[in-house]
Amino acid sequence: MESQNVQQKQVFACVRKDLYQNINFGLKEIEKYVALKYFAKTREVDEALSRGQQCCALILDCLIEDKSTMKFARALKEKLPNLRILFVAASDTKKEDIIDLISSKIVSGVLLMPFTATQVDENICKLCGIKKGAQPWFMQTKIRVK
Repeated sequence: MESQNVQQKQVFACVRKDLYQNINFGLKEIEKYVALKYFAKTREVDEALSRGQQCCALILDCLIEDKSTMKFARALKEKLPNLRILFVAASDTKKEDIIDLISSKIVSGVLLMPFTATQVDENICKLCGIKKGAQPWFMQTKIRVK
């Protein structure tokens, strides 16, 4: 077994249950570098951050418990200006709202649904400063196609 002296970076995800698997799959390639902690409610994220728990990025769904999370994102950013938020926007999210979140630097990145695992991976690597290998994990096999 390979010894790993890699310090894992904490990533918080406050997303609807049906998106959690997609996020988890997107982080598969960098799972030795990140530890994903899932929250079902924005209140839980706020409590964790208020207790001083650190995270290099927060993946925040646009809707939690049938409520928009844009005000929550603004309040968090006001409290914790160094927090990096990756915002998951639904296809019906107003373009103006997304532009406002980006231009006011509330969010550090946006994933538009439907998104790919590669988009999740690339955004988290950028936000958390992770350097990864050249080949994705699913291409690192010894299988040769003739």
